[in-house]
Amino acid sequence: MAAKRALRSGRTINRSVSFVPETLKLLQARADRVHHGNLSAAIADAARLLRMEEARQAIANEFDELYGPLTAEQSAAIHAEEHGLPIAKKKKTRAA
Repeated sequence: MAAKRALRSGRTINRSVSFVPETLKLLQARADRVHHGNLSAAIADAARLLRMEEARQAIANEFDELYGPLTAEQSAAIHAEEHGLPIAKKKKTRAA
C-alpha cells in the first residue's frame, strides 16, 4: 500500500507564495537535484537553514549579553571555522 501524502494526512498547510524568477529557479534546481523535483521539500530545506541561522543569531545575542561583543579576531576565527578555512594563528613573540 502506498504511503499517504502529507497533505492528506493533515501534516501540511497550503499557502500561495510568490518568488522572483531567480529564487524560483534556484529552488527548482535544488528540488530536481536533491528531492526528485519536489519543490515543497526544497522550500523545507531552505526553512531548516533559516531556523539554524535564527538559532545561531540567538546564541550570538546571548553571548553578547554575557560577555560583550566579539573582537575582530574572534569573529574571524568563528567565520573560518564555520567555512572550513584555516584559522589564523597569533605570532609568537619572544620575551626581551
